[in-house]
Amino acid sequence: MTQRNSELEVLLTEAGYSHAALARQIKLLGQREHGLDLRYDYRAVRRWLVGAVPEAPTPALIATIFTRALGRPIGCEQLGFNSAASVRRSLLLPISPSTSVETVVELWRAAVVDRRKFLAQAAFTGVAALEAVIDWRFSPPSAAPAQAAGTVTVHEGDVERLRRARVEFADLDHAHGGGHALGWLQQYLHQEVAPLLQGRYRDKIGRNLFLAAATLSNVAGWMAMDAGQHGLGQRHYTQAIALAKHAGADAFAACASGNLATQALFLGQTQTAIRLTRAALDSSTSLPAALIAQIATTEARAHALTGDAYETMRLLREADEAMTRAQPEADPEWLAPWTEAHHAGGAMHALRDLGRVAEAQQRASDALAAPSGNVRTRALHQVLQASVLARSGELDGACETATEVRNSAAGLRSKRLNQRLAELMELLDEHQDVGVVRDFFAASR
Repeated sequence: MTQRNSELEVLLTEAGYSHAALARQIKLLGQREHGLDLRYDYRAVRRWLVGAVPEAPTPALIATIFTRALGRPIGCEQLGFNSAASVRRSLLLPISPSTSVETVVELWRAAVVDRRKFLAQAAFTGVAALEAVIDWRFSPPSAAPAQAAGTVTVHEGDVERLRRARVEFADLDHAHGGGHALGWLQQYLHQEVAPLLQGRYRDKIGRNLFLAAATLSNVAGWMAMDAGQHGLGQRHYTQAIALAKHAGADAFAACASGNLATQALFLGQTQTAIRLTRAALDSSTSLPAALIAQIATTEARAHALTGDAYETMRLLREADEAMTRAQPEADPEWLAPWTEAHHAGGAMHALRDLGRVAEAQQRASDALAAPSGNVRTRALHQVLQASVLARSGELDGACETATEVRNSAAGLRSKRLNQRLAELMELLDEHQDVGVVRDFFAASR
């Protein structure tokens, strides 16, 4: 899926120009008023509409053409080219703390102030995800984030405020789905976090600030992924990795890389997911045990989808062993969302996809013991349990569980859950000849 330049597209429509007509206007204006010999045709305009950016002075010529055609001032900043460049930059890992600040501030502004539609519509790009994680793993360590200029001085209290905000936004996501509070979090990033990153800070405060900003960007990535905005989610995850790297927080960078892998897995890019998880697991010998379990479970799920039983079971054993060593009271607060229920749900998913439904069902009670505030996780695990029951031939239990989750999760704004429910409906539809299944679908109408 390409990233369309919606601003340029709207201007073309409003002016009534075809792609070829705009190319002709650019050549004529360049030749008559500036003595330029430009060689554009309709193909160049088509490339600009899918994210290419013309070299100067072409944007200025285009702005002049639309100003004259529409009878109102049109600036270069209204043509969508700056946004297209920022969208590409946000897929890359910035090499320094200062460029990291520039990139995230630009991304957050584009998402909120400029309301770039192609951010919401952009696709996940596996190659870019791998490049970003490789850059994190193998680029030199960063200097401590520090800025002597800025309109505000950042204190530890400001950082603590961001930490509390992360918990609050994560709670909203868990209870209501990613689509519920994504807009609010993006506003918060733009209005509250960006000014702090552009403020004055040194050494320890700078590292703590970058890590707090990384955890909020990670929550935004998860919300966007859950809301079906996968290109936006990838960009938030990528910049979370960058901020964590510059904060010297490799464990959190590994966590965000693991979330990128989860996104790739959800989108069916299993090999990308395997490479991302492997890079994250190999990043350090001192990752928290619960984080090792989380990432290893994701990799096990990816191998299950490829049918590799040996690797799946090896990784599940590794994840189970890591969970026995986990010390929640000693873990960083950003790791708190990964619970025994999440671990059991991931293992259950891998076992189901491997065809070991009896073993998957053994994990069901733990998977359904999600924290009470995590409504979406419980709903996802109920859908998973219903699919396991259906594959086991226990259609009564499958329909009962499906009915329960359909009723309890009706208010959740989660495209991920909706997709899982649709997959469950397809599975049950194969058994329409069974009375309990017919009754279930009749009650659904």
